[in-house]
Amino acid sequence: MNSDCSIAHCKPYSHGGDKEGLCGSLHSAIECCPEMEVHFRAHFENGGGSVRCEELRATGTWSCRDCVREGTTLVAMHLRGEL
Repeated sequence: MNSDCSIAHCKPYSHGGDKEGLCGSLHSAIECCPEMEVHFRAHFENGGGSVRCEELRATGTWSCRDCVREGTTLVAMHLRGEL
């Protein structure tokens, strides 16, 4: 697990702010638990239909609130040993 998973550290990546245009919540989850990247990406692809913020917002499958909930849930489940 990455030692800096603070909101201040992750905020610049909100709304697709990373170089790939990833959902900020997904990017932050991967920053916190890089060993879970493949699993986290698959979860967003399967549930939301994409890993990219622009596409998620365009389809309306998941709102930003949904993405934040999913990203934080994934990190919490991993930390509890449930993934």
